[in-house]
Amino acid sequence: MSEVQENYSYNNTFSTTITSTPSASTQVLTVQTPSASKTARFIDAHIYCAGAVTITLERYAGQATTTSNPISAFNPNDPNVVTTAFAAFASSNVTAGTVLDTFTLAAGGDKVIDLSDYTITGITDSLTLRSSSISSSITLTLRWREF
Repeated sequence: MSEVQENYSYNNTFSTTITSTPSASTQVLTVQTPSASKTARFIDAHIYCAGAVTITLERYAGQATTTSNPISAFNPNDPNVVTTAFAAFASSNVTAGTVLDTFTLAAGGDKVIDLSDYTITGITDSLTLRSSSISSSITLTLRWREF
């Protein structure tokens, strides 16, 4: 393990989550870069769904402009916490991106996806979780570190 990893600080770690009630619709959670000054290295995604669902992990989707979603700092009480440079959107107008992977969950399924190989940077980059049309409750979470 490198010295940087050993001295890991949580003051640059963020997450965004959506939880939707049954609505017979597709749910989308996107993190995108509004400027080229920062890089996000993703940690993981967490998915829970009361009903069976298929989730796609997408990159390079069109930039979302509506339905912004709150972003939370991992440790908001840390005196060194930074302000996120990224934007999150839920069930927004983001267009489909390049599908990187597909995951199928059975009803009541819970899945954590390792995203440590994924980074985004630049004003046209994004990472998106997109569900199939679903009529049961679903929760999607993305976590990342900023540099």
